[in-house]
Amino acid sequence: MRESIQLFRDARMRGHSSSEDLWQLQLIVSDGHCSDHEGIARLVRQARSEKIVIVFVIVDAGEESILDLKEAIFETDQSSTAAGIGGGEMRVRTKRYLEGFPFPYYLVVRDVRDLPGVLATALKGWFSSVVDVQG
Repeated sequence: MRESIQLFRDARMRGHSSSEDLWQLQLIVSDGHCSDHEGIARLVRQARSEKIVIVFVIVDAGEESILDLKEAIFETDQSSTAAGIGGGEMRVRTKRYLEGFPFPYYLVVRDVRDLPGVLATALKGWFSSVVDVQG
C-alpha cells in the first residue's frame, strides 16, 4: 500500500499540470485475506486524502466463501468493568471477517469470468463518485 501510494504521488507530479483536480483509481484483485487491518485502514485513509480511490476486488472462488469466514476477537467484558470488577475480564467473540475489512470499497466475485463486467461496473461507479465530488 505504501509503495502504491508513492507510485501514484510520483505519477501525479510527473504527468498532470493541475494535480488538485486529479483523482486516481487503484484496483486490487486478491483473495481478500490480509493481516494488520488497522495499519491498512490508515493507509487507505491516507490514500483517500490524496485523492486515490482504492477498489478491492475479492475473487472468492474457493469452496469456503470469504462471506462466511469468521474471526475471533478478544475484548474486555464491559459488564464486569461496569460492575467495578478489576479491569474487566477478557472474553472471546466472533465476528464476520468482512466486518473489519479495511477497504470501504470492495466487491466480491465468485466466478472469475464475471470479473470484466464487475470491473466495468466499478469503473462506472468510480467515475460517478468523482463527478459528484467535483460537482
